[in-house]
Amino acid sequence: MKSNLLNERLRSYGYGDDFFELLKEKAREGFILNLSKGHRANLLKELDFDYSPYRYNPNAYFHNVEKISLTPAYQLGLIYPQEPSASLPAYLCPLEDYDLIVDLCAAPGGKSFGILNNLINLGISDYLLLSNDINFKRAQALVSNYERLGYDNVYISSLKPSYIAEKLKGQADLIILDAPCSGEGMLRKESAILNDYSLANIKACAKRQNELLQNAYDLCKEGGYILYSTCTFAPEEDELLISEFLNEYQDMKPFNLKGYDTYQKKFSFLDGSEGQYVALMRKEGNRYKTKFNYLKSKTNKEVNTFFDEHNLEEVYIDINNDYVYINNRPFVDLGIPLLRRGILAGTLKSKRFEPEHHLARSNHFSQYLNSYELNDEEYKRYLGGLELSADYEGYLLVKYHGYPLGLAKGSQGRLKNKYPKGLRVLL
Repeated sequence: MKSNLLNERLRSYGYGDDFFELLKEKAREGFILNLSKGHRANLLKELDFDYSPYRYNPNAYFHNVEKISLTPAYQLGLIYPQEPSASLPAYLCPLEDYDLIVDLCAAPGGKSFGILNNLINLGISDYLLLSNDINFKRAQALVSNYERLGYDNVYISSLKPSYIAEKLKGQADLIILDAPCSGEGMLRKESAILNDYSLANIKACAKRQNELLQNAYDLCKEGGYILYSTCTFAPEEDELLISEFLNEYQDMKPFNLKGYDTYQKKFSFLDGSEGQYVALMRKEGNRYKTKFNYLKSKTNKEVNTFFDEHNLEEVYIDINNDYVYINNRPFVDLGIPLLRRGILAGTLKSKRFEPEHHLARSNHFSQYLNSYELNDEEYKRYLGGLELSADYEGYLLVKYHGYPLGLAKGSQGRLKNKYPKGLRVLL
């Protein structure tokens, strides 16, 4: 019955036999490059598997690797697995000198990463990105992905979007809203979507999406943008919902997506990918500068000693419950609880400073650490949590192919492995 309902609705959207033939095929997998690690051409040279380009985004690719998480490119944070159509909202979004970007439903992070890539590609660095997910477990996955990819100046939270909208009302230049949806566009990848498929579920999703759009509106400053996306084909969650939103909020205006003469676009299996809907709107008015409250950089003897030994310069420090966070610009007080504020550099334990994995993966700060380059065999041993041999005393940044991988601590000719146990793999 659910299958019949779905087919009837898909037919009513205007999809024909070609669409339904493609629906029977296997979902396509893909990835985007992490441009904070280097130029596109150099990153592509590091890929040891076959890939093909996605015609709608030059930074997105298809692949057929069974376990892409076991490839060096993944382990080094050079790529982020993402179905290519899901990369389109960030790619089609206008990028300017934003003060504050808020991703309301961010986990596992793909939309945020896409925005960061595009900012990096344009040389824009003076921004603050708040990535939020109300689900704490998903927010932890967001933390892990940020660590692996090494992006800087990102804050992470796990809060209700309505709470963020209340606390940061009218302060965001860009709100990314990849809204939870009925998932019709992911049918080839997630067949379990059919289990919950019903008109009642679509209506429930639309109700929740409308509430999230209201939160986004409250967050948005004059002249700011709301970037809305779903992975469903349902008009109730896409075109109809956005039309109703624009009618209700008269100061929100359609704004054309990059490269198109329309503010909304829907992609499907017919476009060689999975399903994705994206819409862009702008609030009327001239965008003003967000006036942040900045935290005073803190000092600590043990932290300062470590930083001096490793030539860490221009570091802003925040210490909270013995967790030491650092940033390459002053810390902003957003007035909300955070899971992460910048880079978790280390922890204070019994009056000593112990560096954390996040410091080693930071694109900005890892360059200051003394490093050790792994050969192919040592790379496998390190990922498996095994010790290495090297004549060095103290903490070292471990690299592979010149890219930061993790930390090790040298003593008496051995390098003790500091790669987090939850990340270790046997190759």
